[in-house]
Amino acid sequence: MEKQRGKAIAEKLVIAIVMCLYGGVFYFTPDKALRAVSYSVDVFFDVILLVIAAICLSGLAKATLSKDTIVRFLGQEKGARAYLTGVLTAAVMPGEWYTRIPLFEALLDRGAGFGPFTSLVTCRPLFVNFPQGVAFLGLPIAIIQVISTMVGALCAGLFANVVQMKVKVVPSRKG
Repeated sequence: MEKQRGKAIAEKLVIAIVMCLYGGVFYFTPDKALRAVSYSVDVFFDVILLVIAAICLSGLAKATLSKDTIVRFLGQEKGARAYLTGVLTAAVMPGEWYTRIPLFEALLDRGAGFGPFTSLVTCRPLFVNFPQGVAFLGLPIAIIQVISTMVGALCAGLFANVVQMKVKVVPSRKG
């Protein structure tokens, strides 16, 4: 209940900030504000179907994946294997943040450990982006990007685990 209230307050705050920004821009340059609204509507219609699909996938994951399954692969007590599973899962999972976050939330809700979950969330979709990196930046830079992203995600997960043990950022969710 407390999580939902904090989430609602944060959402209202973001909406208020955006409205103030639009109001300020409209006050000084109405044509730019109207152009910004037009751009925003275009983006909205470009991504709304993907967001709806991601939310549906999240619901499907919550309804069909057992907590035991998630704990078996991403549970904190699984150690290094859970961190590697998180990184590799994120590496092959396509999509942008707005399509991945609902699924990530479902995995956390179903029992993923906070450290492995952080590794999962921190890692980018590497194997989807790798061909683009090779094409635009060259093979050596693309390889360095993959390695550094995976190592960085592992480090982020380990750091999050240490913080979680000391501060209890997220309450324990035992399967």
